[in-house]
Amino acid sequence: MHFFLPSNAKFGEYMSDFDSTNPEQLSNSEKIPKGIWAWLWPFYGEEETKMRYLCLIFSCIIFSYSLLRPLKDTIFISFVGTGSLPWAKLMMIAILPFFMPIYNIINCARRRSRATIIFAISYGVICAAFALILIHPSIGIRNTLTSPNRILGWFFYGTMDFFSIAVVASFWSMINSISTPKSAGRQYGFMVAASRGAGAISSGLAAIL
Repeated sequence: MHFFLPSNAKFGEYMSDFDSTNPEQLSNSEKIPKGIWAWLWPFYGEEETKMRYLCLIFSCIIFSYSLLRPLKDTIFISFVGTGSLPWAKLMMIAILPFFMPIYNIINCARRRSRATIIFAISYGVICAAFALILIHPSIGIRNTLTSPNRILGWFFYGTMDFFSIAVVASFWSMINSISTPKSAGRQYGFMVAASRGAGAISSGLAAIL
């Protein structure tokens, strides 16, 4: 994650105790924004750099999630069939108690930022593998046979369903670990707004494609 941030900063500790309302923590060249700009973007100095990276990262996560969420049901129905969809939801409920301890171990054993990186990279590799499998002529989407025995549909549904837990939840866990309550009150709204824009763009792109 260091390639996202200044070289002299550790992401897990980055801005954990920075208070942008305290002018003593700002250099002489950094001026506090005033007027309407201070209301629209109340960040400056290192906190502004932090917010830019966090908004970008969270926007990329939501962009990906907005594309994968509708594909989850579509791929499952085309592979397995509509009648098996309730069983898939019950399957996820049954697997969740076994998944959460693994998630907690990874999230607590390492720095929260590293846990987020582990989940994000893992899902990137998994999605790339799914993309290659789905274009296969015999086991991919070109095979129009619908059967409960098509394991790929079950595995795709389960993997995509846990995306919100593994990636989105670990990101918010990381944010809580590096933000003070005062800074969190300013940051969360802007990050959510940026992610909403990314979600709208991905939904529009999916409709066009």
